[in-house]
Amino acid sequence: IVDSLLFYRYSNIFKVLGDRLQPEEYVEIVRNRILVDKQGDDALLQIFTTNILQRKPSEEAPFLEFIQRICDVDDQSSNSLDPPRFGCGGFGIRNFLTLFLSIELNSALTLFRNTDTPAAKHIAKLRLDCLTEQLDVSSDVLATISDASAEEAQLSSNVNDPRLQDAQRRKAQAQSQLQSISAEYAARMSDIDSLEQSTIPAAL
Repeated sequence: IVDSLLFYRYSNIFKVLGDRLQPEEYVEIVRNRILVDKQGDDALLQIFTTNILQRKPSEEAPFLEFIQRICDVDDQSSNSLDPPRFGCGGFGIRNFLTLFLSIELNSALTLFRNTDTPAAKHIAKLRLDCLTEQLDVSSDVLATISDASAEEAQLSSNVNDPRLQDAQRRKAQAQSQLQSISAEYAARMSDIDSLEQSTIPAAL
């Protein structure tokens, strides 16, 4: 039971990288709030600073993003000192969408917890379920885009390689599928907004 609880701390990252890192390394990644993405056998680590050059808390301000690319994480025996390949580890495509949906999920969860009427709680629950489902459905498609992009980068030196064309085809198909998923859930969220406008005033 103790081992299961300890593993739960980094289970989401483990789904991406598997057993490529030691448990202590996974814990450090979680503790430092580092985002992890994987493309093929490469990994990408991302971390963002808090706002900088901010005069007032209410003002918008820039922040810094730090990226570490880890090439061929499967090749533990490699001692190569070559610089990372262009695009090694991807560009965090899963992180961008996951981060956006996570922010929306957190807002929906906060709203759900703070509502005090059955009608408002029902609407908040619908939003929460919709965002959770979109995150789950998008995950495999994002993995396909990421893996196909990795293959495309590796084979880009030979434009006549049929494997390159296949990778480009799979990436394009997955991108189209992701757009369809986004449009579907945007429409569902719009329906929830319309339902809120028609029910909440009546409930109040």
